[in-house]
Order: sequence, then structure tokens, then C-alpha cells
Amino acid sequence: MKFHRRQIFTCALGFALTAFAFAGRRAEMSQTQPAARSREDAYRANNLGVALLEQFKHKEGAEQFRRALSIDPKLALARINLAVALFNVPDVAAAQKEAAAAA
Repeated sequence: MKFHRRQIFTCALGFALTAFAFAGRRAEMSQTQPAARSREDAYRANNLGVALLEQFKHKEGAEQFRRALSIDPKLALARINLAVALFNVPDVAAAQKEAAAAA
């Protein structure tokens, strides 16, 4: 009888530890996914800005690059593209400022 209680206790303990570990992993995943989504949104805005530059819509492209940088300020690609867009607007002073920030 003691052996049977020990098995039940061990199984219950194993189940509880597994559930606890899974809950911790799930909480960890839910915290990292919003960051990944926001980074993806920043890349999406950057790509839209590039598409606008290809259509010679430099001002609208610059707005999209600024939007990308507001989502993810560390996205260097968007900062470089913003400098290119501002140079073609032309807003040379702002382009030079953005290029220096990108460097």
C-alpha cells in the first residue's frame, strides 16, 4: 500500500512540475512575441517606404521610414533609407542629420 501511495505522489508531483514548467515557458513566449511583432511591423513600414521611393514618392517614403523608426528606433536600415528619401525630397540638412545618426 505504501508503494502505491508513493507512485501516486510521484506521478502527481511530476505532473505538477511539468505543468509549472509549461506555464513558465508559455509566459515567456507571450512576452517575446509582441517584440517580434513590433519588429516585423517596423520592417513592413520600411518595405512600404522603399516601394514608395521606387515610385518617386520621396516625401511619403520618408513618412514610412519615420513610422518604422517610431516602432523600432534601432532599425538602422530604416534610418539609412530615411536619409536617402530626405536627400531626394530635397531636404539635405535633415538627410545629413539622419545619415550621421545611421553612421
